[in-house]
Amino acid sequence: MHASSRSPRTALAALALTVLALAVGPAPALAASRAPDDVADDLDARLRPLVEEALAVDATPGLQVAVVFADGRTWSDGFGIADLDTGRPVTRTTRFYIASTTKALTALAAARLDARGELDLDATLAEALPDAPWPADAHADDVTVRDLLTHTHGLSHPALGFRVAFTGQYTVDSFVDALADVRSGPRSFRYTNFGYDIVGVILDRERTRGWTDVVAREVLEPLGMTRTTAHISEVPADELAMPHEHGAHGPERIDLRKGDANMGPAGGHVTTADDLARLLLAELTGGVLDGEQVVPAEVIAETQRAQVVQERTFLHYVRHAWGLGWDIGTLDGETVLHRPGGFAGYYSNAAFFPEHGFGVAVLVNGGSTSAVLAEDVVAAIVDTLLGRRDALVRHARRLEDLGLQLAGARERLASRPAPPPVTDAPTRAWDAYVGDYAHEMFGTITVERTDDGLRMTMGPMASTLLPLADDADAFRTTLFGDDDVAAFEGGATDGAPAALRFRSEPGAAYARR
Repeated sequence: MHASSRSPRTALAALALTVLALAVGPAPALAASRAPDDVADDLDARLRPLVEEALAVDATPGLQVAVVFADGRTWSDGFGIADLDTGRPVTRTTRFYIASTTKALTALAAARLDARGELDLDATLAEALPDAPWPADAHADDVTVRDLLTHTHGLSHPALGFRVAFTGQYTVDSFVDALADVRSGPRSFRYTNFGYDIVGVILDRERTRGWTDVVAREVLEPLGMTRTTAHISEVPADELAMPHEHGAHGPERIDLRKGDANMGPAGGHVTTADDLARLLLAELTGGVLDGEQVVPAEVIAETQRAQVVQERTFLHYVRHAWGLGWDIGTLDGETVLHRPGGFAGYYSNAAFFPEHGFGVAVLVNGGSTSAVLAEDVVAAIVDTLLGRRDALVRHARRLEDLGLQLAGARERLASRPAPPPVTDAPTRAWDAYVGDYAHEMFGTITVERTDDGLRMTMGPMASTLLPLADDADAFRTTLFGDDDVAAFEGGATDGAPAALRFRSEPGAAYARR
């Protein structure tokens, strides 16, 4: 448990003591005549306690927050711990994986190319990827690139999304070849990663996973997002916030399941809240940053235009439309465009309020349970900046609800059945299991010998293998995150097995090569 952790009850008591000291004025804007230092001090005094009290609920080890205004004012900082194993703190320069928040970057890059005539968002798939083996029912002569970006393409594939987001085991050419197995469904709005995965191939003219270079050229560089990258290998270890998930006693460190190979156009960047604030500022100002028009105003307007209707709710948000890379909806009745993202150990959100001229970016490394915390922070900041006199009361109530949710989650985790017992040695010799096991759709798993047993890898994902006491030809694994069993089968009992299966997916056999 990190040093700033306190019980929900203690956190709420401390929050209540700040009500009078932090009373918010009726207007969101600060006086223009104030000196810059005064402005920064005022924002810090109003916003910092909100974040610190939220962190004390212990739903995440750390978080990063940035607030940006259309007139250029900003406030940001890092809070808590980046890695519970080392105690390393979160600073403003710590980078977080942002999962689907990447979609806002990919869509903006595509919109810029469209505006210059280098890519036609209304081109059909047959025109955009003419060499792809589209099946007849994929409607490649009708579905467009814009449909891919607005989740109205109706296409799916049993394995490509898994390879792009998890294993990274694909080439662009193999991805295109696999489009022969695309399935078609209703063309109404349905949020998925798959459309953006295909857009990444369309952006990649050299067929080298070059979508990362396109996004860097069209978005990251002009916006000055210097600490944002799709190449996680370029990030020094002491600058990366490590992933955590909720355990029976609070956040617990988990394995990092991201590498360069499985960073995709639907979810493939690490960044900072300050960098995301640059994106939000560009959206608020029509593409003007530091006095220069770095992105054409019409491109920004196109990303914010309601392209299709959707009807979804997510935590505090009511979503009624989708732009290009942005959910469009309301938060407590206020118009908001936002794009969250979540993956094992991480959650992020970038949101802006065009009618009020400010945006908020929040990054956390607490996994699925920390999404509520992140959005509680966003809501509290919005309440405060809009001058709602009950802002602190509303914040306290949200944190109280979150504390109760976490307490219930901890009780459920503590009462889970114990994992099956393991033994010192498997049925066969350790080296008999070593090798590659392949599945035609899902890819290849490699089993390697280590000093103390076996290790299983599938692209950047990895897990130790612990032989079960009641079936020593089966091993406990967490390759896909949750506890699972990899059962080896076939072959001579004193030789190599013929295949392995996961008990959570008994139909998927990985054959030994």
